[in-house]
Amino acid sequence: MRHTVEMLTTIATIGGLAGVIASVALLAWQTRAVARQTEISNAIASASVINNTTSSLRQILLLFVEYPELRPYFYESKLPPSRGLKRIRILTVAEMLADILEEGLSVDRLVRTVRIYEEWPLYCADMLSTSPAQMKSCYNTQAGGGR
Repeated sequence: MRHTVEMLTTIATIGGLAGVIASVALLAWQTRAVARQTEISNAIASASVINNTTSSLRQILLLFVEYPELRPYFYESKLPPSRGLKRIRILTVAEMLADILEEGLSVDRLVRTVRIYEEWPLYCADMLSTSPAQMKSCYNTQAGGGR
């Protein structure tokens, strides 16, 4: 009888250890699956944020298609007129573009993808160097004026 009890105890112990091992293996598999799902969710969120910024920029570029006379004020260092509707339009587009550039730089700090990380800051610097209207818009934004 004592031998039977010891044998049953040994079998129960081995069964319990097998259950613990199976539970730990299942937990490891679940943890890996959750980590992978989190990675996928983060990638989707990053793509969404990047898409939002580039979509906003695309809207500004469409303004240059609709009003091609505005493009030189942003890409060819042409000074905006001192008054009139064209000046208002240029400065409004400059403010919109400044917001998009700022959003893109924020995305750049949060989402380190090769595409944004390498190109966006260069695009912003180029835009500021070739656009007197953009410089004015950025100065007004920083100084608290113009908005």
